[in-house]
Amino acid sequence: MKYVTTKKECQRRIDENNNVCDYCGRKLKPQKTVDNAGDPTYWIGCMHGKDKVKDAWGVFTCGATEEIYKLAYKVTLDDNLYLGMKMSGYDFEYNFRESVSTNAGILRNIERLKNAKPRFTKKQLKKRFRKKN
Repeated sequence: MKYVTTKKECQRRIDENNNVCDYCGRKLKPQKTVDNAGDPTYWIGCMHGKDKVKDAWGVFTCGATEEIYKLAYKVTLDDNLYLGMKMSGYDFEYNFRESVSTNAGILRNIERLKNAKPRFTKKQLKKRFRKKN
């Protein structure tokens, strides 16, 4: 069987980035799946349940650095108005993991913007804003 991305290629990308899961902090692993065209491939992700267990579940994610994950975890524990847990119909653990991942995404953007330009100018952003309103 021919894979779009092989397990070895996927593992190489994991090793290059050296990130952890932005939901739970575990090491990322190649996850066997199919792409949108139905072709077999491997994507980077993390299984949060036990392997080969009926209720095992996971996510496809490129993760975050361990430093960003730890900070996102702390930000979630701080539970302030804007960066705290968003309560949904799910249990506490699910909500907590979702919040840590969301905060990790915010922190990744902040880290990226330290040395990069933002995607838009204020003028471009204003134009986009007008289209939506």
